[in-house]
Amino acid sequence: MISSYKIPVWARGQIDKMRRNCFWKGGREASSSTCLVNWEEVCLPKDQGGLGVQSLQIMNKALLRKWI
Repeated sequence: MISSYKIPVWARGQIDKMRRNCFWKGGREASSSTCLVNWEEVCLPKDQGGLGVQSLQIMNKALLRKWI
């Protein structure tokens, strides 16, 4: 689905929220006090100090451009 359609901002936010919760708390609700690193930093490539988690926005744009 992500490779065929642009993900709406609200849907991307909900998916990122679930990804953050799973990453920091194993699926339970994560609050700002339990998140040890900013999510944007987690999404950075490993050679830039991040953990290499794919950003949904960037991945969606790349997959959509593949069709062009």
